[in-house]
Amino acid sequence: MAMKAREKATGEIVEVKEWRGASDVVYSTLDMGIFYQSSELDFNIGPPQTEIKISGWVAAEPFGEPFIYHSKPKRIAGELMGYWRCDTSYPDGRHCYCLGEDIFPSMTWQDEPIPVEIIIKKGIMTEKQFERAVEIHNRIEDLELVKEALEDAASNRLSYACKGDNGGLVAHSDIIMGAIDELLDRHDAMIRQEIDDEIRRLKDEIRSL
Repeated sequence: MAMKAREKATGEIVEVKEWRGASDVVYSTLDMGIFYQSSELDFNIGPPQTEIKISGWVAAEPFGEPFIYHSKPKRIAGELMGYWRCDTSYPDGRHCYCLGEDIFPSMTWQDEPIPVEIIIKKGIMTEKQFERAVEIHNRIEDLELVKEALEDAASNRLSYACKGDNGGLVAHSDIIMGAIDELLDRHDAMIRQEIDDEIRRLKDEIRSL
C-alpha cells in the first residue's frame, strides 16, 4: 500500500511503500528507485500547506525591478550602477526574490526599503502548477541577474574566446574581432532583446497559472 512521508534530509514529500523483512521494515519509492530506513522518513506530515508567507524588505534596483530581501538591505553606490546588499538569506539560500515591475510600480531606486509580507496561496494551484510557478520565478530571477551584469553595453560586448593553455577561456583581441564589430553588436542586441522577451513571456505564463 502506498503512503506519503517526508524525507528528513530534504523535507521533500514522497510516496513510498513498505517492505517487511524477518526483523526490520524498510521503505522504497513506488518505482523502487530509492530505499529508506524508517528513521529517514517522517510519516506525521499533517495537512498540505495551502499558503506560503515571505517576509522581508522591498527595494527597487536602479534598473527599476523591485526585489524582496530577507532583511533590510543597504544601498551600495557603484561607479557605474548602485545595488542593494543583504547579508542574510532565506531558508533556501537566496538573499532576495524578484517581484516584477507591475508590483510596487511607483517605487524607485531613491526610495528607502519598506517591510512587507507576501502571501502565496498554494491552494489555488495544483501541485504541478505550483512547481512550475517556482521554476518560472527562479528562471526570471536568473535572467534579471544576467540583465544587471550586462546593463552597461559599452563595457559588455559580444565576442569570441578560445581555450588557453591553462584550460581557461581567452578572448580574441579587439583587432581581430574588429572586422565583424557590426555583426557582433547586432547579435548582441538580439540576445538582449530575447532575454527581455523571455522575461515577458514567463511573466505572462505565471499569471495564467
